[in-house]
Amino acid sequence: MENRKLDNFVPPKGAKIAVAMSGGVDSSVTCALLKEAGYEVAGFFMNMGIPSSVTKNSKSCCSAVDARDAARVASKFEVPYYSLDFSEGGKTLIDYFVAEYDRGRTPNPCVMCNQKVKFSKLLNFIDELGFDYLATGHYARVVNHRGAKHIARGVCAEKDQSYFLFGVDSGLIERIVFPLGTMTKDEVRDEARRFGLGVAEKAESQEICFVPDDDYRTLLKDRIPERIRPGKVIGPEGDEVGEHDGFQMYTVGQRKGLRIAVGKPVYVKNIDRESNTVSLGERDDLMAKEFIARDAKFTNMPLAEHEWAKGGRVSMFDAAVQIRYHHEAQPASVEIFSGGTFLVRFHEPVWAITPGQAAVVYDEDVVLGGGFIDRVY
Repeated sequence: MENRKLDNFVPPKGAKIAVAMSGGVDSSVTCALLKEAGYEVAGFFMNMGIPSSVTKNSKSCCSAVDARDAARVASKFEVPYYSLDFSEGGKTLIDYFVAEYDRGRTPNPCVMCNQKVKFSKLLNFIDELGFDYLATGHYARVVNHRGAKHIARGVCAEKDQSYFLFGVDSGLIERIVFPLGTMTKDEVRDEARRFGLGVAEKAESQEICFVPDDDYRTLLKDRIPERIRPGKVIGPEGDEVGEHDGFQMYTVGQRKGLRIAVGKPVYVKNIDRESNTVSLGERDDLMAKEFIARDAKFTNMPLAEHEWAKGGRVSMFDAAVQIRYHHEAQPASVEIFSGGTFLVRFHEPVWAITPGQAAVVYDEDVVLGGGFIDRVY
């Protein structure tokens, strides 16, 4: 297992590699390492059309400052640099983000960005310029598994970003490079210092690029003010215990900011858009074992012994499933159905399974696929 964790795809010598550059230390070191290794490299900054007022003082990517930093790194290593207008992709992400909260769900825009923008639109663009591969600063790896290339966890467990990458199309994984996949964050910063990069000590992007001051509620109030209205808060015993100021302002598992006193710790258990209610529960009330996920994407799907031809189950297997970024994947059985859905049955109850969040299926450290949590049982 330890040797396997050091596996990571390395492009052939002479390959032409496009680097997605965000202006941060990770993508900058990615560019530097590939240039040093002798590849033909160019940097690409994705301008998502986010207003500068949003990103001015935040720890997000995509700002004018980030574009400047990316350009400086590209200039230092004498690699071509392109700033691309991906504002339409940025608008799509914001629309998705707002719509999910308005459905009573908790969106994951980083997963959607990787799936719909970075590893689709950007790859299409670099195709036109004749690039062989796309490299990013993600802490993940590309490995061979069951006869096909898969995305796998990065060696640095604290920084592993494979969870956000399950939605990358199978056919595109062959063309992705993750040079930082076997490195730790400290090692990456050491490399940045060795290369003399001005971003060596730059703070990490920890916020969603289009959310000002990491306050998504302000964005929702600006985008859908007519949809946000007060409603009932239902307590653990089923009685009304207060009033919320818009169900879109809450997420499953939330405890802070409830402004409800019932004499014991309570958390958001359920958000019902139709009745405009937010239901609370004690911690144990949020434990569950089963859920259905939608929009499934699987790579080299391991098929069961039997298949159903009409709308039934097409695969069943055991795996580990991760239901949010800061969550340790737990053993479960997975049943994949035709139509892009799958059922997860955890072996033991898991806390706060949240509709809208990504559910990623692993075989040890290898990503088999995933989807978005839809219904919890």
